[in-house]
Amino acid sequence: MKVSMKYVRSLCFAVGACVFLSGCSASVVMVGPAGPRANVDNVEVLYQEPERKNQTIAMINHMAQTRFSSLDSVLYTCREEAAKVGADALVVRSMKGAWTGMGGASVEARAVRWLE
Repeated sequence: MKVSMKYVRSLCFAVGACVFLSGCSASVVMVGPAGPRANVDNVEVLYQEPERKNQTIAMINHMAQTRFSSLDSVLYTCREEAAKVGADALVVRSMKGAWTGMGGASVEARAVRWLE
């Protein structure tokens, strides 16, 4: 199943808006089939689009409940969520630290599975 980048962007915006408006701490929206649970230590964190062929499994957003949560802890929670759906990597789309004045740290990313 191929998912267009326009669809992924729209989904990211919708999920991000839900997280912002509802104040919830974590959100996982499945956009592909989940695989067997992975070890969180094996989930790679990427800060740019991978050259390797991949399939987007889920869109993951996590916003810390307090301004005292670190960006590292929020990112680790995203890795845990990615591992639950069987992702090989987490492609970070946006990160915001607690210093932005909008509450705690937040991460928006997509969980991907390698196709080759």
